[in-house]
Amino acid sequence: MSTGSQEEQLTSPPDGELVLVIGNLTIDDVVLPTGDTRMGMLGGNSVHAATAVVTAGATAALAARRGEDFPPGALAALAAEGIDLTGLVDIPGPTVRNWVIYEADGRRSWLYRTPPERPAQVAPEPADLDSALLRRAAVVHVAAMPLGNAERIVAHVRRHAPGAVITVDTHESWDGDVAGRVLALASAASLFVPSQEELAQLVNADGPADGLRALAAAGLTRAVVKAAGAGAYVLDDGRITHVPAAETTAADSTGAGDTFCGGLAAGLARGLSLVESAAL
Repeated sequence: MSTGSQEEQLTSPPDGELVLVIGNLTIDDVVLPTGDTRMGMLGGNSVHAATAVVTAGATAALAARRGEDFPPGALAALAAEGIDLTGLVDIPGPTVRNWVIYEADGRRSWLYRTPPERPAQVAPEPADLDSALLRRAAVVHVAAMPLGNAERIVAHVRRHAPGAVITVDTHESWDGDVAGRVLALASAASLFVPSQEELAQLVNADGPADGLRALAAAGLTRAVVKAAGAGAYVLDDGRITHVPAAETTAADSTGAGDTFCGGLAAGLARGLSLVESAAL
């Protein structure tokens, strides 16, 4: 496999189906529109993505920073499912804790219960990454994080795991002011996986298909847009394919976008096509 990022084939190396998920760990206090609360829930984009990886038939490993107050045993269920936790790095200070508040129309608000600078402090860095996990990974998923961290991690993975497929999710702080840097990062990765809202901010597009056309005009050959209840839209060598969502009743949509990314990464690690992987 070449290291030409967007030009490479989205197929895994022949030696495994491991997805390395690089992201964060949080504790979430969820408030639903019914008034029901779910306090102290294990959260973080790495958890949601890795859980989806194993559900979709691949193997998963986590790379994240763990605060010193992280609840003992909170990850036991993940370990029981075979998720590799050797990539966790213990750091001083608290775990990020959020209120996640939902409205009846689907709107969601996040209120940090930890200091506002803490999310940046717990964002992963290249030095956190275990070289053995990188060498084993068929796919490396870079979950939502500050842009500088994502840039450094993608560059590090390119150097140290040139055969791995790299998927990159967007972060809510990536707005139009940094569009050039984000597009450069998307080109350096194998697959860019923005949400439809964040893509609209980046390229000023009306709808997922328009956003993908803007990405194609910028030189990207492959991308997948998460479109919530509308499913996903896939750009693959100039062709745009709509992958509808399965019919379901959502009990709690916290982590849905991260879960989608995990299923997508699992499909790629298993050698499925891009559209088949999005359908997972």
